[in-house]
Amino acid sequence: MESHSLSLFRRSRSSAGFTFTGEFERESDVVNPEDQLLASQESFPDYSGIRYQLYRSGGLSLQEVSPDSRILFPSARGDKLAYIKREDPYRYLMVARIRADGQLQDERVILSADLHGILTNSVLSPDASLVIGIYRQNGTGHPVLMGCSTPWNSGINTGTNVRNTKVEGTKSQIGDCRVLVSAPGQIVQPSFSDDGVLFSSDRTGRYELYRLNRTSPGPWSSLLLQEEVSVEQLSESATGLFYPVSEGTQIFALRYFADGYDVVSLDRQDLLNRDVSVSFDNTDTSRPMSDFQLPSRLSGSEDYNGPLEIRPYFAGFLFGISAAESGVLAYDPLQRHQIGLGIGILDETPYFSATYSYNRFSHSLNLSYARSSLTKRKFYCDVPRGLLVFLCLADTYQFEYAEASIDRQNAGREVDQEYSVGLRHEKHRNSGSLASLVFPERDVNLSSLFAGYGISNAISFPESISLERGFSLYGEAGFYPQSWVILYDDYSKRKETAEFYSVEAQAELFLPFFFDHHVPYLAANARWTSGKNPEVYRVRLSSYMRGLIPEASPYGRGALVLTAEYRFPLFWLSRRLISWWPSLGLRYISLAPFYDYGQSFERKVYRDTWNRSYGFYTDIGLNIFYFPLAIRLIYARGEGPAGETSYGFGLLLGAEASSQGMSRDPFARSLQRDYRALNRHSQSNGHHSF
Repeated sequence: MESHSLSLFRRSRSSAGFTFTGEFERESDVVNPEDQLLASQESFPDYSGIRYQLYRSGGLSLQEVSPDSRILFPSARGDKLAYIKREDPYRYLMVARIRADGQLQDERVILSADLHGILTNSVLSPDASLVIGIYRQNGTGHPVLMGCSTPWNSGINTGTNVRNTKVEGTKSQIGDCRVLVSAPGQIVQPSFSDDGVLFSSDRTGRYELYRLNRTSPGPWSSLLLQEEVSVEQLSESATGLFYPVSEGTQIFALRYFADGYDVVSLDRQDLLNRDVSVSFDNTDTSRPMSDFQLPSRLSGSEDYNGPLEIRPYFAGFLFGISAAESGVLAYDPLQRHQIGLGIGILDETPYFSATYSYNRFSHSLNLSYARSSLTKRKFYCDVPRGLLVFLCLADTYQFEYAEASIDRQNAGREVDQEYSVGLRHEKHRNSGSLASLVFPERDVNLSSLFAGYGISNAISFPESISLERGFSLYGEAGFYPQSWVILYDDYSKRKETAEFYSVEAQAELFLPFFFDHHVPYLAANARWTSGKNPEVYRVRLSSYMRGLIPEASPYGRGALVLTAEYRFPLFWLSRRLISWWPSLGLRYISLAPFYDYGQSFERKVYRDTWNRSYGFYTDIGLNIFYFPLAIRLIYARGEGPAGETSYGFGLLLGAEASSQGMSRDPFARSLQRDYRALNRHSQSNGHHSF
């Protein structure tokens, strides 16, 4: 598809459907296309619960329709409208006319369900003589596809079962309602086509597309007179198809894959068209079901052991610190368990890593471990002379990292929250060559208790190159008890212990702008170490600022860095690069100039010790063999004694990596943070960003 969508308006709340009213007569002049859009969006005027309000767009403005009602799933044909109206504890299938001023008139109740039932997905037929919806009368049973005649029916009296409910303050006219189709499974997302009603059903265990055939000519309300059910299965896919929509010779639907949904097109002449009428009925299967108790252990049953899904990953970057890691992540079918194994190199130090995560609802248990050879520095390598130099050539930095934490992601109405609490253990050997941290001794063991908390409210769209229109705040504190910090002397013997704590915080703002997907970005990063022995743990300023030489970078107990960026897309293709290679696609290329302003300090922040750096970076989003690939190229120029002109390259491929160098370099940390954040928001919104 060459064209792209244009947002007429946006809200950060969830959606409950939209519709175009089409042209209708009114006293004023011709209606602009923007004046014909009706959309139901979630709103919280009184913060009392989820409330879906119907909006009507007029140019750049929004106009509430029936502001005292909760309206979902609007479906319009000209000035005729069908929708679901919520008045707890009931749901009503309603029809009405929408006036030229955007207000509803002649509201009529067609069908109702109480709080335990289901009434959703209202759709009005092309001639407005029939309204259909998904209906379940009681608290048990499978929902059915229900059809009801409307007041605009052409005089056809079906003589079928009548379900009538009166809503106070509205005119009530009873519509004839009948079950059009039911099945021993879910029936969802109906829509009208030229020759019947399309819907999706999991009758076979996977959602596929079906069509209820229209066997007689005349108005659409004649479907209520059909005695026999004629249903054809239209698709047979590996991942499932949802939300069918007919347009000309094509049927469009959503296809599920690991990280979201794709829009697919099916040509009518290539449809399966398999007659499956015997598997469907037109009886009400939403009637109450008999009580059922699951036995404590089914005879002959075994625990489910599904195959693991294996996903490779690679993370590499070259900037202040050079690192690369490659490995695989394995998931169980429910993605509750995640196991990762990888090997990598940090500067000149090779290492291996292992991770495990257990996810249960919004909580997760995370374990990680990474280690190099961890050979202690030889005592004669402190100041090697003569031939000893050759014996100390392999005296490089070595490390061990271990972490156990319990995390919680809590998506809220106003803000998203995240919590983290856990244990962290570090061992550093020959740390004199370490470019990010500064210790008083070369060999150090550190263990700590830590807790973190963050809140955020930012959004992303299918064509976003960054989070947009929101903020993110995160803070983490760690305590290093006396017996958990050990410093060794030059002979690798225990020397002394220490105690301190550290606090780290980050604030981000994603500001709105005049152009779509252009994001002015402001951030502040701060760190502070205090306690009995704060001199044990110092961080170089190059860990937070770009464009500084790590070895010459100032360091201290604290650091404060302010960042300003302007992120914008150069262009968005979202299509394959080579016609005969469908698995290679370019999503976007973006550019972001930046300016960093920060300093490190011991006790106070001084006006004359600030450091500056500036530059720009470009992000490239690709799909290679259906793996998301993020590439970042960076140019940075720092001022002052530690400043330098530097170039960087970073790459993230496939599943999310856990490279150890990511937390030690500002360029790499930013790349991974943006990658994770955009993917997380896109998945929650049903999009796929890379």
